[in-house]
Amino acid sequence: MDFFAMPTVEEVSAGIIPTLEKVHRQEKVSITEYMQLYTRICNYCQRGRDSLFNNGGAVVYEVLAHYVREFVSLQAAKINSLPTDEMRLAEYTTVWENYKKSVSLVNKGFRFMNLHWVLHYNYSKMIEEKAKGAEQKEKRLDVYTLYMTTWKKEMFEKNESAILDSTRTSMKAEVDQAISEHLNAVQKYCAVEFAQRQQ
Repeated sequence: MDFFAMPTVEEVSAGIIPTLEKVHRQEKVSITEYMQLYTRICNYCQRGRDSLFNNGGAVVYEVLAHYVREFVSLQAAKINSLPTDEMRLAEYTTVWENYKKSVSLVNKGFRFMNLHWVLHYNYSKMIEEKAKGAEQKEKRLDVYTLYMTTWKKEMFEKNESAILDSTRTSMKAEVDQAISEHLNAVQKYCAVEFAQRQQ
């Protein structure tokens, strides 16, 4: 491996995606695997330093962004394929809880990229845009924010009506059940009162 050569998308994908998939499947990731992921990210981000905007960090960022988009889109399709609102809502909740756990682990694993590529990229772009007298248009997100905005775009915005309909249906069913239970309790109380007065 030429340390100064720009990493390829294939190389970065092969180096980080297997661990990401394991994290997203909620499988145990050993400390060794986690440290290998962190080390790979550090190495990739430091390679190909011909410029800040065209180096290994850019490749890692793009591979991660693509992976997260694909992952969330697949989860959305899986949720939408479920037959009932209750099942969709339950699966959405489960997927969301697992996703939040995964984000925490992935964000820590990509800490080096957040600190040594994303921040420098955004700062350099800001300086470049200010020198041109323009506002910064292109900005890279830290890993946590990337995950959350991807969830919002791919899961919530593209499926907003389905999610809200499932939520409304579920809430209506809960309210109807509570009203029914309340009416049953009132009827039983009235029946007991009526029976006692008859005696």
